[in-house]
Amino acid sequence: MLAAGLLTVVAGPAPVANAEVAAPAPVVGAGGPGTQNIGAYLQDAIRVGGAPVTGSIAASGADRATFSVQSAGCDVARPRTEQAAVDAVRAQSTSTTPCFQFARLSSEPQYLPEPRSDMSYLPYARDGVTYVTGSYNKVTSTMAEMRAVYTCQRAPLVPALPGYGSQLRTQWLAALGLSDSPTLRATYPCITDTVNGVAMLDDDTTGMTTDWVLPYAVSQFLTQSTADARGPAGRGLGIARLGRLTDAPGGNGAGPLTVNAVDYPDGVSWATTGTELPAALTVDQLQAIYRCQLRSFGSASVVPALPPVSPPTLRAAWLTAIGLTEADVRGGCVQTLPSGNTTKITAVKPDMVVPFGIQAYINTSGDFFMHGPGELRRIIRPRTLTDSLLHEGNPMSLNTGYGTPLVHRLHTAVPTNTTYDHTLVDRLFRGPGSMVCAEASRLSAFGLTRLPRLDCGGPAAVNQLGPAPARGDGRANAVYFVHGFNWKAGTSCSSTWDPAMAALRARGWTGEMHTVGYYADDTGCTDQFASGHTWTSIADLAQQVAWGIYNNQSRYGRKVDVVTHSMGGLILRYAVTAVEQRRSGFPPLLYIEDAVTIAPPNAGTWWTTFCDWYNTQCVEMLPTSNFLPTLGTDPQSAMNTDWTEIFSCADIVSDCNSSAVMNVAHHVRYGSQFNLDHSGILAATSATWNYSVHHSERHGQPLFAGDSGSGWLEGNAPGPISWTYQALNYQYLW
Repeated sequence: MLAAGLLTVVAGPAPVANAEVAAPAPVVGAGGPGTQNIGAYLQDAIRVGGAPVTGSIAASGADRATFSVQSAGCDVARPRTEQAAVDAVRAQSTSTTPCFQFARLSSEPQYLPEPRSDMSYLPYARDGVTYVTGSYNKVTSTMAEMRAVYTCQRAPLVPALPGYGSQLRTQWLAALGLSDSPTLRATYPCITDTVNGVAMLDDDTTGMTTDWVLPYAVSQFLTQSTADARGPAGRGLGIARLGRLTDAPGGNGAGPLTVNAVDYPDGVSWATTGTELPAALTVDQLQAIYRCQLRSFGSASVVPALPPVSPPTLRAAWLTAIGLTEADVRGGCVQTLPSGNTTKITAVKPDMVVPFGIQAYINTSGDFFMHGPGELRRIIRPRTLTDSLLHEGNPMSLNTGYGTPLVHRLHTAVPTNTTYDHTLVDRLFRGPGSMVCAEASRLSAFGLTRLPRLDCGGPAAVNQLGPAPARGDGRANAVYFVHGFNWKAGTSCSSTWDPAMAALRARGWTGEMHTVGYYADDTGCTDQFASGHTWTSIADLAQQVAWGIYNNQSRYGRKVDVVTHSMGGLILRYAVTAVEQRRSGFPPLLYIEDAVTIAPPNAGTWWTTFCDWYNTQCVEMLPTSNFLPTLGTDPQSAMNTDWTEIFSCADIVSDCNSSAVMNVAHHVRYGSQFNLDHSGILAATSATWNYSVHHSERHGQPLFAGDSGSGWLEGNAPGPISWTYQALNYQYLW
């Protein structure tokens, strides 16, 4: 069963359950309210010697929480957000008896205002973000429409947000192409993020009116809507109904919910409009109800109801789900609903138990006239026919194809370097064999979905600040391809990069190849790291790309190569510069061995004058912009990065003078007579072209043979992709 309460007071060392197995003192964490119900469940489920070994401090409640951990008295301010929890854990990491050993994160670490370089972020389950609204006409929306709401263009709708420091808030804004900041309301005064002068908490509908639009975690909507958790203010969802973005980037067009076919293979559960019946019933209880043997719960009566015999689909599925036949339900207490009322919960009386199709409930989840106060509730089943352990998965589950970055992972944040004994923390959270990962299937009660086994808990030994991987020649690195500007905010990754990738494969490249999407309407991309628009700043795109590479590669100690075209080169330059300079909001490190920028407008381009009046990226690429001076001329990742610039003097968008301004090791120039224009330079994969190449000494390495260090060598060779292969294959000399 789900833990009903949230831990606000943690006693000292847990009592010894028996003489043979002693439970260690519990480790305690904190975070925003988006994960406090999950924390309470894990506190109840994970035990050693019969005693809990982890505690979870709720984000709401008294202003201060006093508790004792490992015999050390702690009187500390209650962390109300993920950022405050990370700060609290970090502040305690040098104590031998810390008050907090971990932080609960409701999203990816990049959505913290300041991810910490001395923290490890260990994923354990997948959740999603959508929104709730009290407006009858706003349960479906496009990304553009929702962005208009949050930029004060859709009155009388009121855009609401949790207070600053919330991952949910920052992730939601990023999905809409907006940047978060403590002064956001000064830019968009229509936004509300306080109730009665107090910063709003995650997933809390307190104060909600019919005009509100509010981002919400899918897991919290599911648990609150099935009466398990009534939110920080002790109330249910009230007038809030689930919304969906019909064009979530990288999504399949469906909404955020799907049927939990693992725990509900028949696709049916039960519903009621009353508040007195339990949130979940066992199969035995349901059988007794429909056999007229169980007629009440306390003072509340219970009446079983069934759809008409014809058509038989829902009725038959329900009886199969609870293990009964038509002969078992001939008692006089079972009511038959009128035809047509089986998909309208408002027709159900408060004391009724009525079978309800899960997909039908999802399809009408935004229709108050269909649902009213009705709720879809759960069935508690044995895990297997021979297992006495009961399990109650939520009938609805996260649709993992909803869209990126709306679908994300939940994390536990723990210090990388600590003074206290880290053994129990590691056993709880780190690696695929951790105790949290062992609970992954039972977290389906919240609608959460499993992570791939090797992803859950991260690798068994993550050291974010460990030694950098060694440089070397080779063709096995993963390569990330980052496209350039598109005024429609949508690029086909496949048509842009397929010729280049095929040419590299033909030359013997064996490593993985990843094409990066960062616009909301990008298509055919293997990795969708952002969902921006042309008004999204290059710096914001760089932040998302940096975290994408970090989360998938660098944090595991893996090095990569990166190839860019046009504005993609500026995205990469800013990402590496910001990480090197430890700018706020960027990952702690990147391992990029080789970087090739093709036709980069490094000194800007006047070509973007045609669009500078309506989008940010065009303004930032003008030679006079304030953005270009923020880019390093030779930025270095944590393992040294060997840069190559490839450009054409026939390119009127990124000309020779603009492309060749970086102080890097390798420049490859094609003369204007060869007609390699801005887009054609990517397609020139086979013909022989005359080139000029210049190499300079970098990182203490010898000069290219025959190069004086100041001149250009000329020759004939296949096109730019041939030089890209050389640059990626060889660590310095080519």
